[in-house]
Amino acid sequence: MSVFSNLNILVAVTGGIAAYKACDVIRQCQKLGAHRVKALLSPSAAKFVTPLTFESLTREAVMIDPFENDAHGTPTHIAAAQQFDVMVVVPATANTLA
Repeated sequence: MSVFSNLNILVAVTGGIAAYKACDVIRQCQKLGAHRVKALLSPSAAKFVTPLTFESLTREAVMIDPFENDAHGTPTHIAAAQQFDVMVVVPATANTLA
């Protein structure tokens, strides 16, 4: 049994030249048995890799604005905190770390 089994993982993609590597991270999480993987893109990340790419990989709508409300009226960033066990930031750019 994998450490990833039954985990709900949110992959936060930041705007950097290595943003495309988030696709590999998502695939590996799925391959290792993650229950659910969803992408959250910064606006600058969407300039490097399109949201459609992540929607195809995760089969879920991509979150771009964490402050908009979901279908139930809950701010997306609050709903994400309630739904996901782990958040991974890829790539962890210097701007994001600062």
